[in-house]
Amino acid sequence: MKNLHSFVTLVLLAAVCVMGYLWVVNQRGENFDTNNGTAKSGLLKTEPEFRDKLAELRMQRDKVNRSVKRLENLKGETIAHLKSKGISSGDDYLKSSDPDVKYAVVNLKAWVAEIDSIKGQLVHNDNAITGVETMLDKIERQRISDEATLSDEEYLELQTIIVDLGERLQVETDFMEDEELGKLLDLEMTDSSD
Repeated sequence: MKNLHSFVTLVLLAAVCVMGYLWVVNQRGENFDTNNGTAKSGLLKTEPEFRDKLAELRMQRDKVNRSVKRLENLKGETIAHLKSKGISSGDDYLKSSDPDVKYAVVNLKAWVAEIDSIKGQLVHNDNAITGVETMLDKIERQRISDEATLSDEEYLELQTIIVDLGERLQVETDFMEDEELGKLLDLEMTDSSD
């Protein structure tokens, strides 16, 4: 009976462990994009992710700019149509009873609203592009700084060399008298001024 109880406990413990493992794997799979091997959290972490996002944002900006141009063209066509109907101001519109003019003005209002809305999105897109470009600049500065910075080992080696050379030069100059150094300077300075 005791063996059966231990066996059942062991089986239950193994089942809990397997279920926990499967849950962790499932959670990791939900937050991980197997197509490109990156986290799905949306946060950019690596330089390639920032570069990919920058390219994507630039493509979106170009697409939005093309859409704005198309809408501007349609708005222009509507304005040309209104002018062909003799409408060149708000007063002309108010005096008109032509249903075609009324529809064209409603259409014009929709074009203007849509263009303004899309241009608002473009501002957000441009801000994101600037942010990503700034982050890429920061990554580049850090890379250059890391390449130029001495490691702790290199720094200690240079400090040892400096201390060693300082001690050697000090020992060598202790053997010379100040008068001898003065005579050497006088001799060298007069010879070099010729």
